[in-house]
Amino acid sequence: MDLIEKLMEEMRDLSEPDQIPYINRISKVYSQISTDKSREFGFKALTLSKQYGNKLEECNALRFIGISYGIAGNYSQAIDYYNQSLQLSLEIDYLDGIASCYNNIAVNYANYGQNDLAFEYYKKALEIQQKRSAKDGIAICYINMGELYQNWGLQDIALDYQLKALQLAEELNDPSLSADPLMNIGEIYYALEDYDRALEYFQRGYELVCELGIKERCGFAMNNLGKLYYKLGDYPKAILCYQEALELSREIGHAEGISSSLSGIGMVHYSNGNHKEAIDCLNQALEISESIDFKENTVMALRYLGRIHRKLNDLDSAEKYLIRSVEEAIESSFRYDLKDSYYELSKLYELKLDFEKAYQYHLKFSRVKDELFNEESNKKLAEMQTRFETEKKEKEAEIYRQKNEELEKSYLMLKQTQQEVIQLEKRNSALALAVTAHHELNQPLMVMRGNLEMFEMLNETSSLSEKQTKYLDRIKSAFNQMTRILEKFKSANSLSFGVYAKDTEMVIFDESIDKKLEGRRKDN
Repeated sequence: MDLIEKLMEEMRDLSEPDQIPYINRISKVYSQISTDKSREFGFKALTLSKQYGNKLEECNALRFIGISYGIAGNYSQAIDYYNQSLQLSLEIDYLDGIASCYNNIAVNYANYGQNDLAFEYYKKALEIQQKRSAKDGIAICYINMGELYQNWGLQDIALDYQLKALQLAEELNDPSLSADPLMNIGEIYYALEDYDRALEYFQRGYELVCELGIKERCGFAMNNLGKLYYKLGDYPKAILCYQEALELSREIGHAEGISSSLSGIGMVHYSNGNHKEAIDCLNQALEISESIDFKENTVMALRYLGRIHRKLNDLDSAEKYLIRSVEEAIESSFRYDLKDSYYELSKLYELKLDFEKAYQYHLKFSRVKDELFNEESNKKLAEMQTRFETEKKEKEAEIYRQKNEELEKSYLMLKQTQQEVIQLEKRNSALALAVTAHHELNQPLMVMRGNLEMFEMLNETSSLSEKQTKYLDRIKSAFNQMTRILEKFKSANSLSFGVYAKDTEMVIFDESIDKKLEGRRKDN
């Protein structure tokens, strides 16, 4: 809500045409909070976009309206708006809009269970994002394509796609993009019955989406944790997770999340021996899933209902539910669900004393299970995970090395600068001292010079003894030397420092000063 308030504040004083992008962004943010409010702002942006001829924002408005319908479970309406947005995006060559529409259409076809069609749209989206070199868009395509491979039971390919998506998200330093591949990797390990690793990835994904405040994904993450705790036999934790997920999904009107949570709660009731409550929850879940054509949960609810009716010895009802779950799983290529439904049917026909069918379904169960859990596939998964972790550590080590090099360079530059500043301060101090010395000593020297000249005038050289003349010459020589030194002080603009004694430095004037002074004396 903070972001929505910020956007509302920023657009308050803008003209209507300039408000349109803000209204679209508010629609997008609301899709994770309230689908009704999302559509309200989406339609407002659509009206204004048409009124002011802003076709790009019209594309976005149509797509965001589609997203709100999709989250609410109205897939046909969602696809209709996505197609409208797609046609307009193609008309104005809006590549980001085209790729997003392809991706969103694919998501809805996947929810319908039309995985082959969904995959074709994902490939179109990926092709555009790769041309644009849009890492975030490429990562989203990898995530969604990986989910399809997971449904098809091709876990090694699924994991490869999710790891590539996670790598791109980490390169972009985008936590919102990292959450889905983390949770999907958890799903892969859950399907492979590696529950420790599944919990690790589910937990990491859950922490990210909760930190980001994405309610739809929080609900999804809680459902994942619920089914994992259920599998581990921790029913109190499982039902708490499912109930929290149900509350979040109801809050934003997320039909898929509601049906998934109800199925999970139903199975916890079943395991606790509360068969009536279990059937009630599962029937609600089935009704919602069928109303929105959410195939994944339809298959699961049918299988769970079949299991409960088998447990209650209502074998005819159990058979109807389980046969339907097999048909739906085959149609949608949900191989893990198919495996479990075959197993339930084999157990059912044992109870019906139809051992031939029981054997046939057990064979089918074993065949699918062997395909999904073969040793070679598990080896590939382990190699991919190891390679990803090794490459990640190598990249982190390289980044650390580069940072150390940069820090070392910065330190050396700083040290050099400090030394230069110290030398400059020393030079400035020495130059100031030289100017001061020239000023202070020049006047008494001039007095000495005047008195020396007067002495020479009063005492002509012929009247002085040889010894006196020698002393006088020495005085004149010393006076001239002091004059030259003071001239150096006056003309000093470049100097350096040398060693005078062990711990003492002396000033060394630029040699060019001596040459200049020598030239002046020659000229004179």
